[in-house]
Amino acid sequence: MTSPFDVTPLSPDCFWGKFDPPTIQFCEENLCEMITQPANTWSNLGFIFVGIYLLRKNSKSAPAGWIAILIGATSFLYHASFTFLMQFFDLSSMYLYSAYLLTMNLRRTGYIDTRFMPRAMASIVLSSMVILFFFRKAGIPVFSVQIIFAAILEIYLSRCFKPQPRYGNYFIALLLFLVALTVWVLDLTRIFCAPENHFLQGHAIWHILTATSIVFLDKFYSDRV
Repeated sequence: MTSPFDVTPLSPDCFWGKFDPPTIQFCEENLCEMITQPANTWSNLGFIFVGIYLLRKNSKSAPAGWIAILIGATSFLYHASFTFLMQFFDLSSMYLYSAYLLTMNLRRTGYIDTRFMPRAMASIVLSSMVILFFFRKAGIPVFSVQIIFAAILEIYLSRCFKPQPRYGNYFIALLLFLVALTVWVLDLTRIFCAPENHFLQGHAIWHILTATSIVFLDKFYSDRV
């Protein structure tokens, strides 16, 4: 079985062929075209639709809305180009979302002040980008650590609140994310894989489910901003 870290660069004759390839290769085979991975590319419109919905919803949802649009745009370019340059910005936008969740929970615990949140977010994102720049394969582990830390803080907060907040939307978001993560792993490890299918891929399902999870997570956090 081919390792997802055994990346096959694009031919130099391809549109994006003169750029460095990314550090990881998902199931969908690359086309020598401007849109290298159609299914994994166009599925990112889900993030953009979610972002527009959140921006139209209310002012409390604006940060998550802009972040969702940024994730969709950078991930679109990453899968369209199959380059490390766009992978770098894709992961950076993911760091922005994990930093947003992390700093929001740090504020709710009282560890940081509301006025310090933008600086805390910037510090987390910039330091993560520096790590990614020097250690290219550290991108996903760094994001995972931040998400796990944000979840741990939420568990801590759930034990402190009296009365207990309603966690329905949070659990729906968590379930969507876990299902998406399972499909992501199955796609990455080629267990669930049809490389020639440019209409639907496991990684495309990951995009759609995680974009939907942002809606429910925003519903949960909007009541606590």
